[in-house]
Amino acid sequence: SAPLPKRSGALRPLAHFLVHHARVLGYLPLLVYMLARRTRGTAAGLAVYLGVLRRMKVWNHTVHRAIAYGSSNKPRWFHAFRKPYDPSKTYLMTTHPHGILCCGVFNACARAEPEFKNTGVCQSILPGLRFTLCFAPAVQWYPLHGEMYGKYCTDASAATVKKVLDSGMSAAICPGGFSEAVYTGASRDYDHAYLDGRMGFIKVAIEKGVDIAPMYTFGMYDMYETVDGHRHKRSVMAQNSGLPMVVWAGKMLSSVPNSEEIATVVFDAFPASQYDLSELEQASRDYIAYIKSCFDEYKHILPSQSHRRLLIIGKDTDEASAIAREMQGETEDAPPVMTSRM
Repeated sequence: SAPLPKRSGALRPLAHFLVHHARVLGYLPLLVYMLARRTRGTAAGLAVYLGVLRRMKVWNHTVHRAIAYGSSNKPRWFHAFRKPYDPSKTYLMTTHPHGILCCGVFNACARAEPEFKNTGVCQSILPGLRFTLCFAPAVQWYPLHGEMYGKYCTDASAATVKKVLDSGMSAAICPGGFSEAVYTGASRDYDHAYLDGRMGFIKVAIEKGVDIAPMYTFGMYDMYETVDGHRHKRSVMAQNSGLPMVVWAGKMLSSVPNSEEIATVVFDAFPASQYDLSELEQASRDYIAYIKSCFDEYKHILPSQSHRRLLIIGKDTDEASAIAREMQGETEDAPPVMTSRM
């Protein structure tokens, strides 16, 4: 495992509440109210925050320290790769699942990486690699996220990811995106990976000749309850619009998670560089099989997750169809998990 620093103090319960409240945008109702009632003053305050404070190193450093103090000590990080990642190479890093704003990455960066915003190096996540987080475009402007990630957070468009890779840095993405976030808390028996038909990130890796560095955070689906009903429809809407279609709640309907017993595992690299574009669909199938295999191998790290199974969903595959396909697969001879490229 990769130990993460632990903190203690009398004010931690309050700091923990405030950090999570801000991390998942719990301030939005108040911000909307203030913009409606005190439009000019609130707009001026936002301008000072984004245009002045966020440009000050002392502000970003102080906020990052406050985030670290208020972040949970429970999440764990494991390096399960058998072959070390090569610092001289670039990779397309993938984090699964999305959850509510990639909690595993946020916690590790908060607790262990005070210089990530200045260097792009996050030893606890992947030693020796410099990378940029390629997330939803707005994330770089969110309070806490912006102070902690700095210039090493940008959008997740294919053009931007390619630009990052061309610069000599690795790029970290969450392939499931907001579509996957819709399924947070959806089941006590299944995790959901929104990967069926989602091949854009694999295409980028093949085009750029880089391998994929996958990681999975177990326990993330237990962190929050989310609104049920029409999940598949909302996930497709999120994919088409690029907007989150999920409403979440933690303890006592607050932003504090119901559970923070999570563990992130970094797997061996997936050899995307060994495919060409004519094999894109095969590469996608192999990647999905690889993630499912790693999920089953390491889910026992958290005893509370050992019974769970990973469902592959997508725009044309809802949860019911994925479960039916999973059950059908049990009655057939299992295909090879990976090709000879692995």
